[in-house]
Amino acid sequence: MRRRHLLLASAATSCLGLWGCGQRFAPLTVSAHAWIGYEPLFYARQQGWMADILAKLNEVPDASSSMHALVAGLADCAALTLDEVMRVREAGVDMRVVLVFNVSNGADVVLAKPHVRQPADLIGRTIAVENGALGALMLAECLKALGLGPDQVKVQTVGFDGHLEAWATPQVDALVTYQPVAARLTQAGAQVLFDSSRIPWRIVDVLAVTESALSQRPDDVAALVGLYFRAYEQWRSNPQDASNWLVRRLHMEPNDIALVMQGLERPDLQANRSLLDGPEPKLLPQARSLATFMRDSGLLKRQQDVSDLFTGTALPELGAAA
Repeated sequence: MRRRHLLLASAATSCLGLWGCGQRFAPLTVSAHAWIGYEPLFYARQQGWMADILAKLNEVPDASSSMHALVAGLADCAALTLDEVMRVREAGVDMRVVLVFNVSNGADVVLAKPHVRQPADLIGRTIAVENGALGALMLAECLKALGLGPDQVKVQTVGFDGHLEAWATPQVDALVTYQPVAARLTQAGAQVLFDSSRIPWRIVDVLAVTESALSQRPDDVAALVGLYFRAYEQWRSNPQDASNWLVRRLHMEPNDIALVMQGLERPDLQANRSLLDGPEPKLLPQARSLATFMRDSGLLKRQQDVSDLFTGTALPELGAAA
């Protein structure tokens, strides 16, 4: 359901070798899973807009499938979190971020059971968390804010699909999770210890493109990004249509959709330009910090140079996205 959940369809191979059919390209292959931030792309596909550009959107079961597709050469672009892009880069695929879908601004939380009344009550207790950079980042920042060290708590790895079940067990005292699970648990008595609004611009969903696809097919990449903003603007003008689409597509209740949206910031075209464009994009310091955190946490083998990670070259001109 979320960015960390998503069908790996095969890449388009009707033209063996992208250069083989009289210089004609196969469709630009885009891999994405079902997550609110990525849904404008799926909406564009359903509307038939993808037929107007040379691109094919494959829905995959989870982010790992998109990462594997990039590494295997089966995808040119993928919707991922920034940390996932860095892991693909470390696997040897040169990637560029051309679009920011959303930023977590409260959607990710650390919850505690009622018997945790003060930070000291967590000492020696068990915190359940997803394996990966985002869970590790949320846990580390929460412990820092509470004045606790990582050696003062026990950590249990639990996938998102197991969060509700883990919470129901007496062995788990706190949980790193996100909406809509967070809302359901707080309604049942869980207390919020920490949320992502306290670490702005650290949890970011993006569209990443291989450097080769961007350099060889810049017009196709720009057309894809333009389709996203076409859907984005249509949804912004008709929020009820957007809600109805998300309810049907993601099999979520309208209230849950609203809760997730409240915890997300979805940058418009002008904000995307600020985040991605220029010699010092706004996201660059955050990416450097994230890369250092991932290296120090063992999630990356070495410090990653992210100075060339962001580009605004595929963004439409201001006023041209609607």
